[in-house]
Amino acid sequence: MRLEALVAMTLLMVVEADPISDAILKELNSLRDSVLNPLLSQKVPPKIPLSISKSGDADAGCIIPNPFGGCICHADAQYSISIDSLSNLNTLSVTNFTSCSYDGQNAINLTGAIAFTNAEPTGGAHAGCSACGISPSASGTVNTEATGVGVVAIQLTGALNLTSNCIQLNPGAQVEVTLALSLHDTNVVISLGPIPGVNIGALADLVLKIVPELTSDITNAVQGPISDAVTDAIHSGIPCIPVPH
Repeated sequence: MRLEALVAMTLLMVVEADPISDAILKELNSLRDSVLNPLLSQKVPPKIPLSISKSGDADAGCIIPNPFGGCICHADAQYSISIDSLSNLNTLSVTNFTSCSYDGQNAINLTGAIAFTNAEPTGGAHAGCSACGISPSASGTVNTEATGVGVVAIQLTGALNLTSNCIQLNPGAQVEVTLALSLHDTNVVISLGPIPGVNIGALADLVLKIVPELTSDITNAVQGPISDAVTDAIHSGIPCIPVPH
């Protein structure tokens, strides 16, 4: 086959595929709120186990100064935080399917925007202080809320049903999630008895300050469950998609 003819055939396939791409995109968006998003809320696990931790230490200052100069007793603070689960991710939704390309054979590539609000990472917090040969410490809780927006890139195949003039999406989609997550409304509760010269509230503040450092770890941990939920929802909820004659 001459090169000119091959190029012309390729261009013809692309032109013919465009109405089908548009039809798939339009149908997915029409089913987004009525079918797909309700399924997403069911497919997301009610609680996702996590194993994420951060720790640090700080100089708590001199608590018994030497009247002749220097310090008789110096205090050091240690603090840590761990996130062991995330719940309430069932607010996850596809806000819009933004693009679709169909190759004229069976390959379909989709992109879409996703979002969720007020997911709840929870876990434990620990703080302690070492001073003058004693090391009191205490554990408590930490809870925060997570809001996320992102993009899903979906690769899948579809079988053209000539009798019904529609495309049935096949199982086996590959879903890649790119997510931007923020943490807010964080609450740290640690109960540690009074230590002369040491601001105990400041220890809880130290724990609070390392919470944002958990953002990337939480993001990475939830991308897999989000990908699985989107895959399951598409395969279980999308009917054969009508295509132009």
